[in-house]
Amino acid sequence: MCIYVWALLKKAFHKHGGNWRRKSLIEDARFETVTNAEFERSEERRLGECISEESEQFNGERKSRLEVETARVSLLVILKEQMTSLADIMKVFESTKLQVMHIETRVSKQAGSKFDVFIQCVGKKVNINQCIELLDKNSKVHSTTILDESAKEKVRVQIQERVSFDSTLFKNIRQQYRDKYRQRKQLRKHVYVNIKNLFPTHACSKHRHFFDLLEKKGIYSENFIPQLEDVSNFLKQQTGFQLRPVAGLLSARDFLSSLAFRVFQCTQYIRHGSKPDHTPEPDCVHELLGHVPMLADPEFAEFSQELGLASIGTSDEDIEKFATLYWFTVEFGLVKEPCGIRAYGAATLSSYGELEHALSNNCEKKLFQTETASLQEYDDNDLQPIYFVAESFEDMKDKMRKYVAQINRPCEFHYNAFTQSLVELKDKQSLQSVMRIIKGNVDSVQKALKYLDVRTVQVTA
Repeated sequence: MCIYVWALLKKAFHKHGGNWRRKSLIEDARFETVTNAEFERSEERRLGECISEESEQFNGERKSRLEVETARVSLLVILKEQMTSLADIMKVFESTKLQVMHIETRVSKQAGSKFDVFIQCVGKKVNINQCIELLDKNSKVHSTTILDESAKEKVRVQIQERVSFDSTLFKNIRQQYRDKYRQRKQLRKHVYVNIKNLFPTHACSKHRHFFDLLEKKGIYSENFIPQLEDVSNFLKQQTGFQLRPVAGLLSARDFLSSLAFRVFQCTQYIRHGSKPDHTPEPDCVHELLGHVPMLADPEFAEFSQELGLASIGTSDEDIEKFATLYWFTVEFGLVKEPCGIRAYGAATLSSYGELEHALSNNCEKKLFQTETASLQEYDDNDLQPIYFVAESFEDMKDKMRKYVAQINRPCEFHYNAFTQSLVELKDKQSLQSVMRIIKGNVDSVQKALKYLDVRTVQVTA
């Protein structure tokens, strides 16, 4: 695209309140309309000539020089070679004085060809014909086709007719979605009921408490799949955590760092129906039945955020150890309670096969030690052979904090809940800023203690 056209585009874009970020479809359409009109006016001024009055009277309307001598055409150029040949193709448009307005590429489906290049250009008709002749003679071009706008419009209408509301194709598509939703709903109910029956004897008290709360508030039920937005709003009210939908697995560093912002990456798909009792990778059942009730506990949520903060700025080797510790605590951890050993790991609590296996005598249970757990090999495709048991949640958190304190990092980070951002504690000013927040919290606690002391004295008197 030549420089003056780029300048016009930028001028029109800023004139209409735009910025160089992705806009909505409607705003994009408005912007394109304005810039095309600006381009046409500029071309007309550049050509600087008009049709005679006799021609205007003969045609019955005034026509610009652009409409008479120039045309806008869409070409489909199929390349024989890789994308490196595209530069030579663009030189042909430059040499014939055609202005390229839009270009798209895709892998060609035609045998013997590499790429399809869709090009919209503007120029004199004689130059367009010259450009097509040169492209046809080019050894790197398989073929060049002029795309007829009217033909494209007919195809578009035919497609719309084929998938109209009353068409058989559209009805079949809707039926497929209904069948899949019904299957997923039945699968989730099967897993939900079987796991829920094990919670009283297998799940830790924290998980049971908040799972019951989710049911009481009508967010969880065996009869429907909850909306992530409803669950996320519940979590935010409880601990400030939010769910963020993600398409699949993330890297360990990305996943852990999101915890520092009290954001939990949540998958949206469900496990395969052939293995409802166990899944080798996280799914929505795992996130909602395993992680969410634990993240609703303020102490466990704070611990999860501490893990996220500790992972930032660490080496790849330490990230691997962090991921392993996360695996044997947050995912597959067991804890001692007055009623016996109970599960608090999300992967264990979201799989009734894993949950039964973890509290049986068919696996090895070790006392949780960070040095041992961080180096322990694990299996993510089958039931775990080894589980680590914490003496208590406080014991587990203390050991994790001591482990984190030994890691070498460039600096410490503090989470600012007001701006939802991380503050790098690297100088005196940043430390003073955090100290002011801590001092304010300490003052509030001291005032509350004095108030409690006064009330205690009054009650005693």
